[in-house]
Amino acid sequence: MAKTYGGLNRDPVEVTEIAKKVFNDKAEAYEAKFMDTPQYHEEFNLLISKLPHGAKILDAGTGPGNILHYFLAHRPDLICTGIDVAPKMLQLAGKNNPAADFLLLDARQITSTGAGYACIIAGFIFPYFSREEISVFITDGANMLLPGGLLYVSTMEGNYSTSGLEVTAAGNKLFIYYHEEEFLRGILMDRGFTVIHASRKSTEDSSGKPVTDLVMIGQLND
Repeated sequence: MAKTYGGLNRDPVEVTEIAKKVFNDKAEAYEAKFMDTPQYHEEFNLLISKLPHGAKILDAGTGPGNILHYFLAHRPDLICTGIDVAPKMLQLAGKNNPAADFLLLDARQITSTGAGYACIIAGFIFPYFSREEISVFITDGANMLLPGGLLYVSTMEGNYSTSGLEVTAAGNKLFIYYHEEEFLRGILMDRGFTVIHASRKSTEDSSGKPVTDLVMIGQLND
């Protein structure tokens, strides 16, 4: 029987294709706005301080490579790979991070990038992931990380039931999922992570609406 979709159960292919088009069309604008994000440097510095020399890093949904750019500026020894579904984002990521490798790949398919990572970054991809997809992603991440490996997650916090289609400032429609700390913390702990950091940032979405960004770092138990 074919799977049906409705309500909060959205077709992941549809969600991905819509996001791909929006981020492909707005790649340069996104780069201009988010290339430097000092509000997240506390978390980035914490991750960097825990990474051994020559550690392998995977940035899922790398966008213009803004997070990897910060990492490599402070730790050029890191071996970095970024993936994204938007080709124009990858072009910008390659320009901004010539020492890193980039692949055109959906973050839902991270297992195809291999294993042995010291850190996996999921910077604002969960607003496009359902709870079920997040559960799979974190499970896959746990299997791909080395013992003691780190998983960085940032997303927009809110009641999951308020997820739905939203219109950006440019008039684009995107299906946005909101997630609660309790849910994410439960999945992380169930998959063998200890949550070593959680924080919130007050910001605005692309339409100017106030939102709360939730940032969490999980460390895989040895």
